[in-house]
Amino acid sequence: MRRYFEETELIERLNAREEAAMEEVFHRHYSALCFFCNKITSDREAAKDIVQEIFARLFEKKHYRYENMVALKTFLYNTRRA
Repeated sequence: MRRYFEETELIERLNAREEAAMEEVFHRHYSALCFFCNKITSDREAAKDIVQEIFARLFEKKHYRYENMVALKTFLYNTRRA
């Protein structure tokens, strides 16, 4: 069963690299990111690939700390450009 975290707790747990927090971020933002990337690419499969890369980069950033949810969302929505 998936646990829902409040935003502050989610950021704290994400910064601690907890798997449950990473899963929660994925579940909260995957669909919106796919929609966003699909609007840019007009290609649903390409959008899914881009979102997969965004989350791979998020999970690779072991020493990066997010101050709040705004910082996390900024990372998620700006990473697609890289």
